[in-house]
Amino acid sequence: MAQILFVDDEPYYMRSLTDSLEDEGYHVTLADSVESTIDNLRRSTPDLIILDIIMPQGELQGTDNGLRTGVKLHEIIRDEMRIRSPIIFVTVVDSSAVIAQIERIERRHGQPSPIILQKVVLPSELLHEVRQILAKK
Repeated sequence: MAQILFVDDEPYYMRSLTDSLEDEGYHVTLADSVESTIDNLRRSTPDLIILDIIMPQGELQGTDNGLRTGVKLHEIIRDEMRIRSPIIFVTVVDSSAVIAQIERIERRHGQPSPIILQKVVLPSELLHEVRQILAKK
């Protein structure tokens, strides 16, 4: 079954969604920080990444807020690590500038328009998107 890396710094929030994914037979690895995300990606490339756009501030040099940290992590995944796995973004952010930046990064790497789900994401909504993406692989 497909391997999914779920990146979010809110373990309680992740747990309810990962339970739903695991109940469907997906193998889910949790990462709650920039460091654990990068470590996981160095060990193996998942079939899909679910990425919270806001991560703890200051985890990366030059990131003085959580929004910059999440966007920078996205850049590292695509630009430096060259990970091509599809990404579903989950966020409370409703900023057209941030969404445009994510879209530019994805286009630069030949990815389709990003799927950005607003928190609080329902398990059924996430499962639908996961199935759609993985059916294309």
